Amino acid sequence: MTDYPNPLLPPEQIPQVSLESMNRTHREEVELVNRLAATVAAGITGDADSAEIASLLDDWLEHTRNHFARENELMAQYNFPAFPVHSGEHERVLTLLEDLRRTWIESKALRPLALFLFEEWPAWFDNHVHTMDNVTASFIRQQGG
Repeated sequence: MTDYPNPLLPPEQIPQVSLESMNRTHREEVELVNRLAATVAAGITGDADSAEIASLLDDWLEHTRNHFARENELMAQYNFPAFPVHSGEHERVLTLLEDLRRTWIESKALRPLALFLFEEWPAWFDNHVHTMDNVTASFIRQQGG
């Protein structure tokens, strides 16, 4: 973890799904995560701006809560068969983000945050969008959404 890509996820590399509303939400999330990643990388190579990191973590967590709530509402509205699995993954990731934020607030330890941002989140996001979100968007689109 010595190379910190900037941006972490280039906007043109965001996987696309068949619902533009979901694509727009994913772009917003990637913008937030890219800002947080740049701030964390600067903190690792110099002085960490703990207040800025806390603020960006709060923004990311709030955006993710709203993002997942909208997807969950769509899945419920269209009776998506895999709703329990997809929403369960949302809950798992929200818990992870809440724990990550709590760890930051309590310890200001950059390593756990950096590990998640630079190693775990990009792979999770890519996989989640390519699999769960892609199937969900296709189903909703076929149902007239």
